[in-house]
Amino acid sequence: MSNFINSWRTEHQSSTTVEDSETITEISLTLGTAWGNAIVKEFGWQWVCVEYEEQDFYAVVAPNRAYGCLPFNDVNSLLTNPQADSCAVLLFNMIKANNLPFAAANQYQMLRFGARRSNIEISEDEMNEMISDIVQEVNQQNG
Repeated sequence: MSNFINSWRTEHQSSTTVEDSETITEISLTLGTAWGNAIVKEFGWQWVCVEYEEQDFYAVVAPNRAYGCLPFNDVNSLLTNPQADSCAVLLFNMIKANNLPFAAANQYQMLRFGARRSNIEISEDEMNEMISDIVQEVNQQNG
């Protein structure tokens, strides 16, 4: 997956060709599914759909819901943002080694492998509020 993404980015950074959004979506879904299914198979995580601000986000989450990943979003970020760091293999290995930051059960701490570099800063309070909103919605869905 990482080799494909790196090749894609190299090819598209040096050309004036712009892929249509449908092609990028197809690739994001295919590679995101492959990565997510590898996490499910290897570590017993599960696919879930989380609704946040009237949008659905498909994630793979740890059995205790402490952690989650958004593989479709991350692959899309990597394909469309040349400054994004590709860390899919690193994240897989961190999960395998159980070398993750502390997160309590049902916290849904999102782990990203397609981190976008951005000039937009979100305060820790704002981030905690967004996470709290997501957790509250998920807990309500799960009864």
